[in-house]
Amino acid sequence: MRTPRRSPTDGVEPPPPPVRGRRAHAGPPAEEGPDTDPGATADGIPARAERWHIRPRTVRAKIVCLLMVPVVSLLALWGYATVTTAQDISRLRQVQRVDATVRAPVSAAVTALQAERAAAVRHATDPSAVRTGELDELARRTDRAVAKLRLGSGNTVADSGELPTGVAHRLEQFVTGAEHLRPLRSAVRERRAGWAETYDRYTRTIAAALGVEGALTGIQDADLGSDARVLLEFARAGEALAQEDAVLASARLDGTLSGERFRLFTGAVELRRTLTASAVADLSGTERAAWDTLADDIAFTTVTDAEDGVLARGRAPRPSMRPPRAPGAPPTRACRTACAPSRTTPHAVSRGTPTPSPEGF
Repeated sequence: MRTPRRSPTDGVEPPPPPVRGRRAHAGPPAEEGPDTDPGATADGIPARAERWHIRPRTVRAKIVCLLMVPVVSLLALWGYATVTTAQDISRLRQVQRVDATVRAPVSAAVTALQAERAAAVRHATDPSAVRTGELDELARRTDRAVAKLRLGSGNTVADSGELPTGVAHRLEQFVTGAEHLRPLRSAVRERRAGWAETYDRYTRTIAAALGVEGALTGIQDADLGSDARVLLEFARAGEALAQEDAVLASARLDGTLSGERFRLFTGAVELRRTLTASAVADLSGTERAAWDTLADDIAFTTVTDAEDGVLARGRAPRPSMRPPRAPGAPPTRACRTACAPSRTTPHAVSRGTPTPSPEGF
């Protein structure tokens, strides 16, 4: 039999085994009633709420938390720059698309209409001044320019919905008005329309085209809005100069510049000078330098002097009224004297080179 290592002491009971689970505490257990707040202490003071702190425990986590704010800010700035650049590119492409599909064809149509108006007014004043074949060629050139603005039979290039409100409506009015010039052309060839009616119909059609260009300025942003307005004012000033050319050409053939012709010429001169002064005031840098060069050119000063001379002779009192000139007769000496200084066409002024016009002005 195996002998135990130690023998039990007589009369002493061994200690009880330790109690597992809840540890023993001093005193009896606290009484917890139904109204007792478990978060309150025995003295009625609420216990402090336990706070949760998310603290990085490793060096890598601390570095990531330190760099998170600047990295997120940088990503936000990159996103904003990307969106802004994309919007600018989209706006620039829209402007280029509108220039190619609407503004450039409208400008070409205006140029063709101005040339046709000058020839038609001369033919209505004196049929021998312009051949019928020349009128037909100018009319076909105008029709080709206007046809580029049509899509099908009832739509125009401005019906895409990407342009400002009013552009499509104005373009439709212009194209329709240009297409309705065909009966007037027949009346001019058949000598059933006078110079005043011919001039008025063509001028109203060109004014509708300039209205389209005015509506197109709405697609420019704040930086380009001023440039668009300057270009529009120069375009209107060019139309006023073309009106002067047409009126003087008719007056040269008729031998007189009075009454309705003088009123139209005076209005065109004042309009051109007002629009030019308003547009030049907004030029700066290279644009202003180019304008100063053009203003000092002999062609521009010749036109200005011719306008002043015609206005001065038109406002001077006349002692008597001379009889009207017979159709086909050469112009009188007074008309040649009044119209002689104006020997530059509107297109020559824009190029800065004096070019004699076909009318001899």
